[in-house]
Amino acid sequence: MRIFMANVGANSSHQGLFSPIFADGTFEFLPIPVTHHRTRQYIRRSEWPGAVSYRDLRSHNYPDRDLLCYVPQKLWDIVCHNDPEFVTLTYGDVGDNGRSAALTRMQKGDVLLFLARLEDWVGERRTGWYGFYLIGGLLAEYAGWITGQSPELDRFTKNDHVIRRDDKFWGIAGSDQSRRFKRAVPITREICDRVLRDARGKVWNWDKNTELGTISSYTRACRSVLDTNDDEQHGRTIVLREWIAQHTGSSDAELLELVA
Repeated sequence: MRIFMANVGANSSHQGLFSPIFADGTFEFLPIPVTHHRTRQYIRRSEWPGAVSYRDLRSHNYPDRDLLCYVPQKLWDIVCHNDPEFVTLTYGDVGDNGRSAALTRMQKGDVLLFLARLEDWVGERRTGWYGFYLIGGLLAEYAGWITGQSPELDRFTKNDHVIRRDDKFWGIAGSDQSRRFKRAVPITREICDRVLRDARGKVWNWDKNTELGTISSYTRACRSVLDTNDDEQHGRTIVLREWIAQHTGSSDAELLELVA
């Protein structure tokens, strides 16, 4: 098993849009807004019939509610890239740029963990305090290119890359061990030093940035962060599995249950 990590969802570049996390560790996930390739302006729902806007998103914790109380009003009718998709357990990426190219090396049996920047909310108020958290993951049942002729296309009908009619994308479909975590799992300097390494296998350098900035910098590109075929990395994977169990429950840690 190899474990990949993808940094997903709204972040500091998205005009005050952040996914909320609450005192009990539960959270809501807000995807990134979609922009025109040339102008970089946000795309409105009226320009793209059938696409998902922030107005269309539903609360995970309270399915009868929308998420507009967490979204600036100017973005309510903006199209969003609603991926990862935790109903049918899929994720897609164009796979042809530096940020996401590593995902095209994923194979069946690998795990993709999703990292998101969340903002603490107290009651109905945002606090301006942020952190990075694992919000779920997919144990790959399928990983490969998806086109209009792919036999696996039916699995991805709710994925945003199909909804927006991409001709080709790299798709990952998760097994029934895949899940959205019940509670977000904090990714702190402590757990990064214990588990994660840079591309050269070195402990991260924290000297040149804030903790959030360092985590953002090292996780900007999707890549394999652990390979359990390596004994030392296997040990670090066990540490990560225990960390997930500690913060969100043993059932969610079963995503990594193949790690003995």
